[in-house]
Amino acid sequence: SWSAAIIVGSIVATAGGLMINLMPLTIGLTAEKYLLEHSQLGWLASAMLFGSFVVTASAIWWVNKVRWPHAIVFSATAAALVVLAFPFAGRFEVLLILWACAGGCAAVCYCIAIRFLSEDAEPERAFGSKMAFEIAIPAMLLLAIPVIVVPVLGYTGAMVVVAAVLVACALPGIRLPSGPTLLSNNDRIIVDGDSKYVWMALV
Repeated sequence: SWSAAIIVGSIVATAGGLMINLMPLTIGLTAEKYLLEHSQLGWLASAMLFGSFVVTASAIWWVNKVRWPHAIVFSATAAALVVLAFPFAGRFEVLLILWACAGGCAAVCYCIAIRFLSEDAEPERAFGSKMAFEIAIPAMLLLAIPVIVVPVLGYTGAMVVVAAVLVACALPGIRLPSGPTLLSNNDRIIVDGDSKYVWMALV
């Protein structure tokens, strides 16, 4: 249905932007874990933004050519695995590479979600929904992780939660069409099949 399609696109976009939206938290936790200097924090943030930039800037060449569900599953899985590797980086140089990869992998989901939502007959409603999810989900994590997760499970547990939420938000993407040629139904974007994956991700 159209409403399910808007929710799917919005949640997938949330997965794509999660790493950047959670950066104030993750960079602080990483600084504590590795005892980083202020200049190193700037390099970390720049690495993630650079990875995201490379993917988004190149999207005009690839976003209409890849199979969207496959690309979302692959990139979200890769991003989650990279996040899970944060606690085991060891060296700062390795951490830089991991952060760049995390930003780039997650950005694939974001680009596909934006391309999907932009096709709707009322894109302003689609983007309003996207912004609501992008703000609400990270806001809850920014509150819950330092208060509930970190005191019990530490840095590693926090990264596990981030990775799990990223994958959960990307999961509805398997219901997206394979590409832009299959998008339209009376100028309304739709998704195939039932919406159980949408509600699973919301839970």
